[in-house]
Amino acid sequence: MREKTIPSTDIYFLNACAHLVGGAASRKPIRQMGANSFKCENRYLVVRKDNPTVLKKILSDPKAEIIYLIDDDLDAAIADVQIPSDYRARLSRLKNGPVGDILARAKLVLVPSKKLEEKFSKTHKVLRLNPFWLGDCPDDSHYGALTDEPVNMVHLGTASHDAAFKFLSPVLEKLIEAQENFTFTYHSNKARLGPLDAAPQIKRRRVISWQKYKRQLGNHRYHLGLYPILDTPFNQARSRNKILEYSLAGCPAVYSKGWEHAGNLASEAQMWLADNDVEAWFTMLRQIMQDRSGLSQAYGHCRKYFTEINDEMSQLNLWQDILVRGNL
Repeated sequence: MREKTIPSTDIYFLNACAHLVGGAASRKPIRQMGANSFKCENRYLVVRKDNPTVLKKILSDPKAEIIYLIDDDLDAAIADVQIPSDYRARLSRLKNGPVGDILARAKLVLVPSKKLEEKFSKTHKVLRLNPFWLGDCPDDSHYGALTDEPVNMVHLGTASHDAAFKFLSPVLEKLIEAQENFTFTYHSNKARLGPLDAAPQIKRRRVISWQKYKRQLGNHRYHLGLYPILDTPFNQARSRNKILEYSLAGCPAVYSKGWEHAGNLASEAQMWLADNDVEAWFTMLRQIMQDRSGLSQAYGHCRKYFTEINDEMSQLNLWQDILVRGNL
């Protein structure tokens, strides 16, 4: 089956470097070998996964200098019972397939979090990089009529965020019981909130292709993102990608206090942080809904912070240095 370009390939490589990439007959310095694999001279980049035929071709080159980019802790995910079993099985197949050989041969590993850097630095040379998204945040016109309208809240994760859905379910139930005026949207092909899924406030969208998702992200104009990061080994390795993603969806968000990337959110982006406690999240969300003027103000800070951390040039310079010029 033909692999598709995955989100990681876009946000960690192609968004900044597509102008350097071409096909076999191109004069551009980087050649695309597969959906998520690239070559420059004897240097190869593999982002997370690709078709086994492509990976075996890379491995067959005795002079290959391999760069591997991974943005999840696969070992932690496979062992994490809070992640759906079908998703864990998929990650197990990924780890135990040709990707395992790619990692073993890798001269350099790129990761987006401190936890992954600490993990792979025991066996590999490691560099950190951050995600970069194309596009701008929507304007704030969707906050104009918010006085009497429901606060449209959203969680932008899918299957690997099952622990977050389980955490949010009693929070949302308490908000419904308190007769707060809101909706909550999440993305899943399965109902994940139990009996709460039948409530009119809950809106479940089916998972769509990555290409459609990124095109439509800014159209929904949500008012508030919810992103609890429960303290699990898998969650500890997550990147700061969702900070950018919520901004592009038109909203600030509430994040967990203990998350690695939460440090600057309260002071620099004026976003909300809460302990991983149902009552703490319920109380904070009620306060936000009862003083809705703060949402528009927070989104203004959020858009400013987005422009500060969504750094195309840093990512582009990194790839030119290691992949094009070969400074591994």
